[in-house]
Amino acid sequence: MSSPKSYKHARGRSDTVSTTTASSSLITTSSTIIGIRRESWDPMYREAGTDAPARTDWLKRLTRIERELGKSGAKPVRPTARGELPIDIWERVLNEFQDDLRVLFACACVCRAWYSHASKSLPRIDDVWELAGRADVMRVARVFGWEYPSVLMQRKWRAVVVRGSGPTHSLAHLKTFAAALAKQLRRIDELEVHSGVWMPGAVDAPTFARFSMCIALSRLTLHGVTFPSTTIVAKLVCALPNLARLSIVDVKTVQKRRGQDLCLPHGRPLQLRWLLLDSSEVCDVIEFLARACITRAITQATLVVRAAEQGRQPWSDTSCYPIFLEDAIALERLTIELRDRNSHNLSVAHTLSLAASSRLKEIQFVLYHSVDSKLMFRDCSVSLLAGMTSSYLRKIDIKFVVEDKPGMSLSLPDSLVPLKSSAACSEASNPQLRLMKDLTEDLDLSALDNLLSNPQFASDRLVVIVSLDYTWPVRDSYAIWRQHVERQLAKTRDIRPVFVWVETGIIRVSRWTGRS
Repeated sequence: MSSPKSYKHARGRSDTVSTTTASSSLITTSSTIIGIRRESWDPMYREAGTDAPARTDWLKRLTRIERELGKSGAKPVRPTARGELPIDIWERVLNEFQDDLRVLFACACVCRAWYSHASKSLPRIDDVWELAGRADVMRVARVFGWEYPSVLMQRKWRAVVVRGSGPTHSLAHLKTFAAALAKQLRRIDELEVHSGVWMPGAVDAPTFARFSMCIALSRLTLHGVTFPSTTIVAKLVCALPNLARLSIVDVKTVQKRRGQDLCLPHGRPLQLRWLLLDSSEVCDVIEFLARACITRAITQATLVVRAAEQGRQPWSDTSCYPIFLEDAIALERLTIELRDRNSHNLSVAHTLSLAASSRLKEIQFVLYHSVDSKLMFRDCSVSLLAGMTSSYLRKIDIKFVVEDKPGMSLSLPDSLVPLKSSAACSEASNPQLRLMKDLTEDLDLSALDNLLSNPQFASDRLVVIVSLDYTWPVRDSYAIWRQHVERQLAKTRDIRPVFVWVETGIIRVSRWTGRS
């Protein structure tokens, strides 16, 4: 193994280390620092950096050790007259710079031995860089911006997370990020913008032009971001040519621009196939996606319906989601999540329609414990399925999710007598038992059973799945709930497979019922 071969010692109180170009940035010329590091790996070499006789004694001792090792057949490694040090010594020195990526990048180009050790602390493909201000951007830029050592050291970033900085949560460092790391943007795979305010004028046209260099970026997540106008959102989305997955969560726009007021960019993300919508007041963004013909290519989508925050008006998603469903003509997999018990959910359900989704293959309803299951099945799930015209439908998945809320009591009905003798029944706040109790008493699947037994859903390849999310420690509760579902879906079981299961972590307790 090779190592730096230029080591000079000057008598007196100065100790100078001259190595290759990379190692010159590794060790300073300070005699104090050199002496401390030598003491860390050789306690007997005290004051050797300032005392020439001490160095002579040290070399004599190494010669004696080498002679003893030579008698045993071992091949010793020791500093020569030219100043070569054992590789394990340099590894200990490199360990002192684990937090200084700039030095590690330079040292990795010295030799194979240094590269194998320094690369352990260098960024990997799965690393995520989090930039919460201009200081973080410049720190990363000093490493990646203009001092990349070689092609072998160029690693692809998996994700970059940009967060708002300061008391105002400003995202002004996005401009610095795009300018300082312009050469590295083409290797970014995922970009996330979290908890920030996009100030007017913070990003100019050249910045969006630099974002267009992100040829490998396929995922964009906007979470808790406030944009000054809809045009900024349009420019950011259209600046990414190979965008395939877009997540919009809690996004707001101050100036909502529609129609002629919205200046659409020339470029379009033609590869966008996956979309998550979980935001309030994003009708203008949905209209932009529809007008730009971006939603027509989407094949998978998740629509989240939640009640408004306490003290605020209900969400205005009523006019947003129908616009998306009407324009998403290539939609194949759709997930609708109903999270809260709120009358606004019913108004949203009445406006949704799957009449234009002629290619829909899979549809999933995710209902949380706080949702009124009876009303949702009657007014949302059944009404949506009744308006479907897709002949490609292969799977209907209905999933119930537990949200554990402390302080809720449990009173078991007489139909759940076996549960009273179980050990888990002693926990009055058990969320699984609460959900099972509510579903057994209130859940009515008769309307769904009549709908699925109609000729409209006569496909032999259609599968119905009813599942419970979470870990169920009591098997009796699962058996009672399963029997309840089987009785409710008696007609459907006669003509197609019906799967009823409980997800218990990695292990899934399932049962197939229906005609073989």
